[in-house]
Amino acid sequence: MLVAGPAAVATGPSREPLVPSPPRVALFSVHYLKSKRRADPHFIAAAFHRLGWDVVFVTVSISHLSRLRGDDRFAYPIGPELGRIVTVEERLRSFIWHRPWHPVNLRHPVLNALSAPFFARYGAGDLGAVRPLLVDADLLVFESTAGIMLFDQLKALNPRARVVYRVSDDMRVIGNHPVVIAAEERIGPRFDLVSLPARTMRPVFGRFGNVAFHRHGLDSAAFDQPSTSPYEPGTVNAISVGATLFDAAALADAADACPDWRFHVFTWHRDLPTRRNIIVYDERPFAETVPYIRHADIGLALYIWRKGAENLADSSLKMIQYAYCQLPTVAPAFARAPDAPHVFGYQPGDAASIAAALRAARAFDRRAIDPARIGTWEDLARHIATGAPDPA
Repeated sequence: MLVAGPAAVATGPSREPLVPSPPRVALFSVHYLKSKRRADPHFIAAAFHRLGWDVVFVTVSISHLSRLRGDDRFAYPIGPELGRIVTVEERLRSFIWHRPWHPVNLRHPVLNALSAPFFARYGAGDLGAVRPLLVDADLLVFESTAGIMLFDQLKALNPRARVVYRVSDDMRVIGNHPVVIAAEERIGPRFDLVSLPARTMRPVFGRFGNVAFHRHGLDSAAFDQPSTSPYEPGTVNAISVGATLFDAAALADAADACPDWRFHVFTWHRDLPTRRNIIVYDERPFAETVPYIRHADIGLALYIWRKGAENLADSSLKMIQYAYCQLPTVAPAFARAPDAPHVFGYQPGDAASIAAALRAARAFDRRAIDPARIGTWEDLARHIATGAPDPA
């Protein structure tokens, strides 16, 4: 059930009811709304929009420091949008909260300590043109970024709003500045809900109290649309999408193990191996990759190990998409969930185990994969809005 907006009231001589305004959600993300690269905040925003909410997508952690560091968000023509409300379509607006600086890990304990008092003021910055939209918001959703430092200002501005922390990453693992991690530690218990995409995150975030496990959703409508296979008939095709923790060496081992297969790679990762059976595609909008996933034979989730990477067993968007399309999947053993028999694990760096996983995946009956157990992004939006547990 949607969270209701303001109730209709009878006014004036005619006593005609006013049309109730839709509920409003503001999402604070490191991502740019119109980016070709689709991450879970994009899908969550789109789901709220489809459910009838008024959506404000606020891009944070972007400043002059971002440009100096070669931030790839500046590959988009965002300059004219900085600090402006941009209407993407009815009930969907984008705002880039650009500041002169934002907390950046300086990779040295002394430098981080010296910069902490300066960076600690980030959350008190002027909200600018987006402020009026946040005053009336019903729901505020933060992902794991320096944007959470806005918590105190927004809570004072709009104390009635429900505030949710949708954890995208463990910021200790990805290396945020200590001042951001300290802010998370301080305000974590004050969120109305801490929504986790992976069961393995509970030991870290359970101390905050109101914690729930909510799996990522899926844009099932995009995958249910009729599409023509982009592959040559009679060929075996494995698909890999995304660049997060991408293991290029594992891709080389896979291509060498199955020289008659074709490995289709959608990534902006650099330094990919060169093999005659590896086909690399330029960065494309999500919708253009869907037929490649839907009509593939094998899904590849080739991750390198980093602390916290075991969360990918639940939180990997590509593995959720592969499962919905009934693709047997090859992934490192640390990213294989025990309740996912269609995922075949290998040991990174062990070419023989990768070859064995590929053969096992090819032999698996894909009809045994039940896509009905995978929820939609709309389901996730409802869980976030209400705090209801994921029934899966």
